[in-house]
Amino acid sequence: MQIQEAMALRSKITGVLLKNARTRARKSQKDCAKILGCSPRTISDYEYGRRDTSLPELEALARFLEIPFSYFWQEGSIAREEEEKLGSEEVRAIRRKIIGVLLRQARLAVEKTQKDWAEVLDCSVGRISRYEYRQSDVPLPALDVLADFLGVPITHFLDEGLLRPAGVTQWRISSR
Repeated sequence: MQIQEAMALRSKITGVLLKNARTRARKSQKDCAKILGCSPRTISDYEYGRRDTSLPELEALARFLEIPFSYFWQEGSIAREEEEKLGSEEVRAIRRKIIGVLLRQARLAVEKTQKDWAEVLDCSVGRISRYEYRQSDVPLPALDVLADFLGVPITHFLDEGLLRPAGVTQWRISSR
């Protein structure tokens, strides 16, 4: 139960930060919903911690709101960066694949099974499989718990490279 509470708290914190970034950028929930291809209600649910966002969704919103993704993990002001505007759906699909590969590699490296993960997250093995095989986005609080379970920082799954200047295209997928 303690893990579920931690995940719920993480959702609420992320939501507050998201709402703050959105209002500072003077964007509406409808604007953000267009980027993700969802309803404004979904954005509201993210902002109030009623629904979990995935890492690719949060990365897309960070790009759209012109904030560094690290804003969601670090205290301090929002730094504006010049960045290439990429297609949100395309980037999210690529990130979903990368995160799935990184999850599977990390799980195998520590010799854990999908069943072990399902027990930690209190979900089905099928859901874990969908995460690893890129069929579903991993909710951010679940990814945070899995990172802790694996003994890796959440930054292991981040791709700050999406905030790199145009022309830099190398993806960092580690086999560690």
